[in-house]
Amino acid sequence: MAQAIPGAEFVVIERTAHLAALENPTEVNPLIDRFLKGAKLAAGMPG
Repeated sequence: MAQAIPGAEFVVIERTAHLAALENPTEVNPLIDRFLKGAKLAAGMPG
């Protein structure tokens, strides 16, 4: 699916199941942080 979405990234997080942020925060949190830092605001959004 990631190949079909421009800018998407597929990441496999080992030793993690359905609650990734709770089960493996040291790996998940940096990925979320990187995603949010790269996100662009919609037109007209403050920030």
